[in-house]
Parts: sequence; structure tokens; C-alpha cells
Amino acid sequence: MSLELSAPVAAYFDAGARFDLDAMVATFAEEAVATDENRTHVGRRAIRQWIAEASFGPRAVAVPQVAERQDGVE
Repeated sequence: MSLELSAPVAAYFDAGARFDLDAMVATFAEEAVATDENRTHVGRRAIRQWIAEASFGPRAVAVPQVAERQDGVE
């Protein structure tokens, strides 16, 4: 079973599988807000730091299992 992901979400996970930090960060708007592990990261600079620490330090690859829209946002 494959998930139907929007283009930016699919691009984020594809870039993550390649450990391409620039491509991962490029999927976020300049003033985006990302919340993960009870921490909120505001703006591309903060999101870049979060991704670098969470994914690149331990060389972790996230693989989506379920996707759903909430309040019109993926």
C-alpha cells in the first residue's frame, strides 16, 4: 500500500532518504512552523538546525506509514 502524499511532503521524505539537508529544508516556507518531539521550530533556520540534529546526527531516516489532512494542512 502506498501513501498519497502532496508534492512537498513527498519531496521532504525523498530528500531525507538521500540525507540531502538543503532539499529537505527547501520544502518549508521561509516562516514555516514545525513541531516534533514536543519542540516547536519557527523559520527555515530553526527548522534546518532541528533536521540536522534529529536526522543527520544519528543518520536516521523517517518513513511515513500514515498520512492524513488536518485543518486543510498535510
